[in-house]
Amino acid sequence: MLRDELRASGRPSRLETAWVRPGWPLLYAALCALGVVAALLTTVDARVGLVLALVAFAALAGDVSGLAPFARRLVPRRATQNVISEPPPTGGDVRVRLIVTAALDAGRTGVAYRLAPLESRLRRALRGHLSSPPAILCAALALLAAIAGARQLGLEANWLNDVALVPAIALVLGTAAFLDIGLSDPSAGPNAHAGAAAAAVALVARLDADPPGHLAVELVLAGAAEGGQLGLRDYVRRRRRRARPTELAVLAIGRCGAGTPRFHRTEGLLLPARLHPGLVALARQAGLPPIRRGSSGALAARRMGWPAVGMSALDERDRPAAISTLDDGPAGLEPSSIADTIAHCFELVRALDGQI
Repeated sequence: MLRDELRASGRPSRLETAWVRPGWPLLYAALCALGVVAALLTTVDARVGLVLALVAFAALAGDVSGLAPFARRLVPRRATQNVISEPPPTGGDVRVRLIVTAALDAGRTGVAYRLAPLESRLRRALRGHLSSPPAILCAALALLAAIAGARQLGLEANWLNDVALVPAIALVLGTAAFLDIGLSDPSAGPNAHAGAAAAAVALVARLDADPPGHLAVELVLAGAAEGGQLGLRDYVRRRRRRARPTELAVLAIGRCGAGTPRFHRTEGLLLPARLHPGLVALARQAGLPPIRRGSSGALAARRMGWPAVGMSALDERDRPAAISTLDDGPAGLEPSSIADTIAHCFELVRALDGQI
């Protein structure tokens, strides 16, 4: 167990239980199906179709963005655990607590995840402006609501049927994809999360051996990362009242089992949020290439106003390795990628320490 391994290495650590609602795949499938029903009813009763489309849009957009996840209350709660290793007592002029974080759990597999290389290729062709699949489904629901609203106002043009067919097809595909994810087995996850957790532990061990002068280093390995970084969000929420953003910095390590380390400029599936400009500038100065929209725990901290930056690894075509698939096994790990991630993170921490 990681907690015991950290204790054996001489670092105090403990478990913190968080109650979360991780059943997002089946929830998203139900909301997409509700959108399909809205599309069918729009031609019969525009008012009912409009109401259903708006409800589905508000629920899905609120959850995907993380700003209003009220629909998540419809799924059961379960316990997850965060492994927390707080900074050991140190002397010197410590001014900032550096929180190094990574995810613990492995997400479910699914056929849709095999399309990730295609998604990355399209995003690169569009210079990073391609939205995420959940955001596209939110847009489909918004379009259906607009069509239903037009019909409610008396517009009965035939071309509305042709336009409504596009979001309806997208929502049918979304329903099938989320159902497949929800009913699939978990991935072994060495690239998606196990590699990140190993990198975070190794980075903290290196910083303990060669401690920075002005930083107290805390390690947080968060559970329930899939579907909104729920474990880390609980960790941040418990500490938001007594934590001062000026005394904190968060370094979130994402998937790094294969590829070249990159830093994240923004994170978020629906409304990408810019990560902390000072930390992003330090990562840029360290020579790391950027990712326009990355995925790590940095967003959960940034939403609470904490300075945060994320790092992960992609190949030369900005494509992830075989994450969230049954192909994500130990054979696909690249030890050099994890080592490079640790080295770049160490240099970033050194740069931050020198700036304080």
